[in-house]
Amino acid sequence: MIATTPISAGREPHLALSRASFIAATILVAAMSGTARGVPGAETAASALASSLALNKSLWLCLGVAVWHLHRQVTPRVAPVDLALAFPALALAGTAAGVWPWIGLALSLLLWLPRLPDGAVRTGLLLALATATHEVSIYMLGELAGDTLLNIDARIAALLSPLLMPALAVSGTALHSGDGHTLILVWGCSSLSNLGESLLLCWALTSLHPGAVAPGGALRLAGWLGLLGALVIALNAARLTLMASSMDAYRFVHDEGGAVLFRIIVLALTATISGVCIHDASLRFARTR
Repeated sequence: MIATTPISAGREPHLALSRASFIAATILVAAMSGTARGVPGAETAASALASSLALNKSLWLCLGVAVWHLHRQVTPRVAPVDLALAFPALALAGTAAGVWPWIGLALSLLLWLPRLPDGAVRTGLLLALATATHEVSIYMLGELAGDTLLNIDARIAALLSPLLMPALAVSGTALHSGDGHTLILVWGCSSLSNLGESLLLCWALTSLHPGAVAPGGALRLAGWLGLLGALVIALNAARLTLMASSMDAYRFVHDEGGAVLFRIIVLALTATISGVCIHDASLRFARTR
C-alpha cells in the first residue's frame, strides 16, 4: 500500500511506504532467503528462487494470502521503529541460511503484532507468523525429537496396516513386513510437514471469505482443521504401509508416480475441506447480515 504525503508550499509530493507494505516486503525477503538458499545444485540466484517456488507451493500460497490481507487495510507510514523491528528478519535473511531467516522473521512479526490494529492486517501477520513458526518447529522437532515422532508414525502405520495388507511389525523407526522387507523411516517420512502445510493452506484459503471471522467461525474452523489433520496423518500412514509392503511398492510410492499422486491427494483433500469451510463461513456470514 502506497501513501502520498500532503502537498505543502514549496515542496513536491513524494511517495511513502506504508507499514503494511514494509512488513510484506520483509516477509518476502526472509521467505526467499529461507527457501532459495536451501535449494541443492542451483547455479544462479534466479534458478534457486524458481526452484524454491516450485518446491514450496503451499508455503508461498499461504504467504501470498498473508500479503494480500496486509494490503486490505490502511496503515500508517513506515517509521524508524519499524526498521528496528524488521532488523532480526532482515539481518538473518542477509547473513544466514537454513532455519535462521525463519527464526528472524518470526521474531520480527511477534514484535510487530502489538502495533497492528485488529482486522485484515492482523490476520495477514498471524498467517505469516504461523508459516514461519511452522518452518522453525519442523526443524526443531526433527533435531530434538525426530526418532520419537517417527516411531509414532511407524506405530500408526502398523495399526492401520491390517486394513491394506498383512500386519506390519515395528521396531524403533522401522517397519517390517512378513517377507523380510524393512522400511526405515527418516525425517522426510514424517507426517508433520504435510500436516502443517495442509492446515496452514486450509486456514489461508478459508480466510479469503469474510464469513471466516463471523461469530463462532474460529471454533468451527478449528473442528474442520482437526478433521483435516486426522485425515492427513491417516493418509501418510497408508503411504508408509504401502512402502513397507515390498520393494516394488516402495519404488512406486517413493520415487515414481506414487509420490506425485500422494501430493495430489493431499492437496485435493485440503482443497475439499477448505471448500467446506468456505461454504460454512458463507452461511454464517449471510445470517449475520
